[in-house]
Amino acid sequence: QVRYLEQVVQHLGVALITYESDGTVGRMNTAARRLLRIGPIRHVEALERVSDDLAEALRSLDSGEQAMVRVEEEDRTLQLAVRVSRFQLQGEPHALASIQDLRTELEEKEMEAWQQLTSVLTHEIMNSVAPISSLASTASRCLRATGDDGSITADQATDAREAVDTIEHRSESLINFVDAYKSFTDIPSPEFEVLDAENLLSNVRSLLRAQIEEQALDVSVSVDPPDLTLTADSELLDQLLINLALNALQAIEEDPNPEQGRIEFRAYVDRRSRPVIQVEDNGPGIPDDVQEKIFVPFFTTKEDGSGIGLSLSRQIMRLHGGSLSVRSEEGDRAVFTLRF
Repeated sequence: QVRYLEQVVQHLGVALITYESDGTVGRMNTAARRLLRIGPIRHVEALERVSDDLAEALRSLDSGEQAMVRVEEEDRTLQLAVRVSRFQLQGEPHALASIQDLRTELEEKEMEAWQQLTSVLTHEIMNSVAPISSLASTASRCLRATGDDGSITADQATDAREAVDTIEHRSESLINFVDAYKSFTDIPSPEFEVLDAENLLSNVRSLLRAQIEEQALDVSVSVDPPDLTLTADSELLDQLLINLALNALQAIEEDPNPEQGRIEFRAYVDRRSRPVIQVEDNGPGIPDDVQEKIFVPFFTTKEDGSGIGLSLSRQIMRLHGGSLSVRSEEGDRAVFTLRF
């Protein structure tokens, strides 16, 4: 049975290395030797010939932890995901390290992101440039002298003025779009502080009091435990929560089947003892095929939307080491969840 398991390990496509607590290597499968271009080794320190960071990762990672290690060689670059599991075998501590090169996958994701971004940028810019070009031609024709004295008619002057006004408006829209793109790429690094969850959510509700009263909404705040705190940048988190709340307000306002509008702010601790904040509304919900697209920069389903708010919000959560996700049932509700 042991020989069978050894053969399985040797033929796995994932690089595996087993070693003892002192660094003595027990097994190193074929995939590991091919990936790291190194022969059988007796000690983890021998991996320093490949990368000091790789050897250090195997020595220092706790069970279940993962590290990314970049390896630069003359003819290739590796982006290694290293995960270590530690266990007891016959009373002695051992470790199993799995190593995967994610470079190709990361490059494909990067290319996909660039293609998506380029598509959106091209679409938005052409939406402004095409009418500007057309209107410029219209204005040029209107301003060509037609009378014997070189004058133009009142109608021509009006048409030219309207064309120029529209060009100005579209140009301003294009400038605003570029500014929005700049704001997406220039988020400041968070300045962390301990925040009281109850105060945080109550302040957001107070900031939106006018809109809440105007729409006669039922807005509640619940925090469990009541003294829950979290570590975050207060200004960035305010910006994020206000954006989610405004989206909820707009969703309820546009609901084709209106009922008593309701927004719930919740804060609690999950099973992993980590703070979670949720913003839920009883608006019309979000279609399944749109739920992940709403986080793509410049994607929007609103006529006057920039497609920046939710992208910025997710980026803010990533800067906090957390995540932002959505769960929605079309025609019913939407729940945005911030996990810290």
